Formats: sequence, C-alpha cells, structure tokens
Amino acid sequence: EGMLHVPKGDLLVHCGDIMPGKVWKSSAKEQLEDFALWFKSLQFKRKLIISGNHDERSFFQKVIRDTLGDKVLLKEGETTCLGLNIYSLPYSNSRGGFGYTPVPPGVDILLSHEPPWGILDESLFPARDWSEAGKFARERGLERSPHIGSPSLWRQLERLGDQAPRLHVFGHIHEGHGSFRGVHEELGSELPTLFVNAAMANSGRAQWLEQGCMVMDVPVARAEPAV
Repeated sequence: EGMLHVPKGDLLVHCGDIMPGKVWKSSAKEQLEDFALWFKSLQFKRKLIISGNHDERSFFQKVIRDTLGDKVLLKEGETTCLGLNIYSLPYSNSRGGFGYTPVPPGVDILLSHEPPWGILDESLFPARDWSEAGKFARERGLERSPHIGSPSLWRQLERLGDQAPRLHVFGHIHEGHGSFRGVHEELGSELPTLFVNAAMANSGRAQWLEQGCMVMDVPVARAEPAV
C-alpha cells in the first residue's frame, strides 16, 4: 500500500492474482481484507475486478463482495460501465485455461487474466509440451516457446478482425508487462486492439511489486482508438 501510487481516474480495473501465492498461510485472509479496504479507498467512479489463478477461494469472493459490493467482482460475460461495453473473462480452474465463450464483436474493453498467445506473454518458464500453448507452438515449428498465453483467446480475437476490442487488459505473465499494438510477431495478423499487460509483480514467481499502475484513455465514441 505504501509503495504504490494510483492516479485518480474514472474506471479502475484489476485483472486478478490479488491473493498471496501461499494461500495456506494464516495471514492470507488478513492480507486480502487489507487489500479490499485499500482498493475501496481509491477515488474512482467505478472499480472492476476479475479473478486470477490464485484467487479461486471461496473466502476471496466473500471478502471482495462484502467489502466492495456485488458489482465490482465480475463473472464471465458482458457488462456496461460508464458508457463502455466491457467483456470479462476471469480465470477458471474448471476450464483449466482451455477455451473461452465467444467474445462478441464491438466490445470496448476486454478484461482477462491470461494474455492471448504471442502477445506480451513471454515467460521465463517455456510452455510445457502438453499444454495448449506448447501444442500450438509446436504445430508452428516452435520448440521450447517462451509464449505461454492462450491460443484459444487469440483465435477468438483474430476471428473478430476489425470488430476486436479496442482495449484488452490482462496480466498473469509478469515478464510481459507493457503495451502493444501492431502486427503479431509470430503469426503476422494485425488487429486494431491496444493490448496491455498490466502485471505488476517481479519476473518469475511473485514476491514483490516491481511495476506501477498503467493509465489508458478509452473514448466513449467507438470510432476512436484506445491510447
């Protein structure tokens, strides 16, 4: 809390992995409650959270909802917020990172925990051969690929073409922090989307916050790009 400066704005989003890595520690619930109270204190018109792979605990949902209200923690699906059409894809262990419900055309902001394959998803730990990302890379002649994002999610976005979201915010891969718009380095496709990996933790296994908040501007007018 003392180390992180959060500038004021209209909409604040968090793309998951709020829970500390070692959730069995007795301090985990305490830390989560501290986070929720701090998050509540921030000056924004609206706040949205989706869960990450460390957040699938019953008390995570209870603490967030009890402290921040029912409208903050998003389930998978579509919502409207401040005149923007937002689609959320929280992480799901039951899905295991494989497959997503179709992202509809014309979304302004897409929130997911995982990145799409090949976009700000290079990890210190290469994709395992049996994983979806590993199989996808091998089909394209890439061995020991550092890309561990979701192929299913990339295919969804690629199919949307010019109707892909204007802004896609995610995290999960700490080493991928940053933003990107342009031609996909591995696949050659190009979308109008501004991709933002807002992960804040150090590279490798999370132990501390290394990055600050990222600020984007998404005009309500659909014809204008996110910046």
